[in-house]
Amino acid sequence: MPLEQLRLQTFGLQRFNTPKASVPERRFNGAQSNIASLTCAALAHPMFHPASISFVRPSTLLEPGMEISQFGSAMIRGLRQRNYPLPERIGPTELAGLYDEVLNNRSRYEPVLQSMRSVGFEDPFQITPQIQAHVDTLFDIHKPCTELHKAILLFRSVIPEDKSFIVNSQSYYGLNDGLGIKYNDDALHISRKEKGSLLPTDIIETPPDERIALCLEYSHLLVCLLRAAGLTAHPKGEPFHTYVIADLDGYKYQLDAAHLKFRKTLNGANSDRQSIPRYYNNKGASLDKHGKFDEAIKCYDKATAIDPNLAFVWNNKGEALFIQGRWDEAKTCFNEEQRLCRLK
Repeated sequence: MPLEQLRLQTFGLQRFNTPKASVPERRFNGAQSNIASLTCAALAHPMFHPASISFVRPSTLLEPGMEISQFGSAMIRGLRQRNYPLPERIGPTELAGLYDEVLNNRSRYEPVLQSMRSVGFEDPFQITPQIQAHVDTLFDIHKPCTELHKAILLFRSVIPEDKSFIVNSQSYYGLNDGLGIKYNDDALHISRKEKGSLLPTDIIETPPDERIALCLEYSHLLVCLLRAAGLTAHPKGEPFHTYVIADLDGYKYQLDAAHLKFRKTLNGANSDRQSIPRYYNNKGASLDKHGKFDEAIKCYDKATAIDPNLAFVWNNKGEALFIQGRWDEAKTCFNEEQRLCRLK
């Protein structure tokens, strides 16, 4: 019996019909998950209930009933130490604004981000020394002049040398001295067994013949490379697919390494605060496939700690809890998913 039917039957929940874009099926960034094919035997998994993420109250600034993650607490402490004018009361809206302030002004708040990373914040947009070195080396060799030429060079550096794309009617191939990353959306791939979803530095540090990425991972890496080059770039998440929007020489361009597309666009992009929860969701979905449900739940909790309004994250967390036999917690997640769907 499909997991969706099992949970509806178990909890007596009314199916809430919504478009795929509102509540996607359990996905691993473009790849259909096989979670629904799990048998009832999987539901006999021993109940194990660790604290999936630590929530703390850093001060009386929080609204009554408001809880916050450890890295959220670290962010508030860091802002207070830098004399940032915190609001008198911090609720969900104010907390989102603080995340935006820090993530949209990274150079100014790098010490705050370091504090957040020290307590478990995984940042897919962190420009590490390896990323900066890759950009600097490419530019020293090829010496691109315009923003567009810089972006084309970086795009060529991530795709395999036998792949090509077209920009303004001109064809380009991957660099023979580039990273040569192959597209792979298999959540069960050995490289994703431990970490779930690969961060940009994970990809760069992988041996050349073993480098892989799916659209979300490609996009995070491209955003980091473009920003390291001094360009403005953000991910754009769509149902089951992600690409990059970059501002180049006065135009917006869509950079899609997974589909080998590089073209002008009018589409807007997502902020870092909107994008990072999708990284955690993607990581959780991958860990689910490897049977690491406890670790997956921690990822879903980190996602909702940043953005509690993503219905598909609550759905994925509910399914992971359901498989473990944690019925009450699963029902709470499914109810929250349905509540958010009704708001669409």
